Amino acid sequence: NKLWFQMLETGEKLKKLGYEETYTKPNLFLKKIKFTSEENGEKREEVVFASLMGTDIIPIWDDPRPYVWKSKNLPFKYFLPEFILLKRAGCSPRGSFYDECEPGGWMFGLDGIPSGYCKRCGKDILNLVNWEILNEDFFKLYRKGIHQNIEVNYCETCKNIEYAMREYRLQHVEDFKICELCGIKDAQIKHHITYNPEKVIRVCRSCHGKIHHKEFPNPLWKEKRNQD
Repeated sequence: NKLWFQMLETGEKLKKLGYEETYTKPNLFLKKIKFTSEENGEKREEVVFASLMGTDIIPIWDDPRPYVWKSKNLPFKYFLPEFILLKRAGCSPRGSFYDECEPGGWMFGLDGIPSGYCKRCGKDILNLVNWEILNEDFFKLYRKGIHQNIEVNYCETCKNIEYAMREYRLQHVEDFKICELCGIKDAQIKHHITYNPEKVIRVCRSCHGKIHHKEFPNPLWKEKRNQD
């Protein structure tokens, strides 16, 4: 059937990218990633997994995209380029619900998986981006004027242009309605990230729902309550 052929096609794409299907678990693929440890300079080897088996929550017939994750000790900066290469190859990788929807997930502040190309000039920035920034707290970065969506989607030259244009809009355009999380959709909701001092961001309804998924809107609110 269509699902079976789709899985076969994805499996072939994975193999072309250097993934091997495990003998003990059919439809589970892995790729060994070699790198040098920044701590001691030792040569290391970790693994990226791509599963076409589905999960207990999402069976493969509901979502045939490969579920991709990394071994515990693989640095994020080596994992994400592999994830993006899977996207470029047409494998349509997906992360966990936490990766995509929770405030601590690496996709939370993004409007989809980065392409590894600058959105303005088209330059290949796959190996130039500081991907570790997606592991940092979105709201703490925002308070410093750093936007993850800009940092991972533009080259250095175009990044400066984007920040300058954003600042101009904030200062001169009264109805500036770009979502400050995903950076694309219309921002229809004002969301407080702190109350004292008052700090408000504009977000779209989709991102606002992600923020309010937990008991508190975001970690900063929780910290504020604890301080009080």
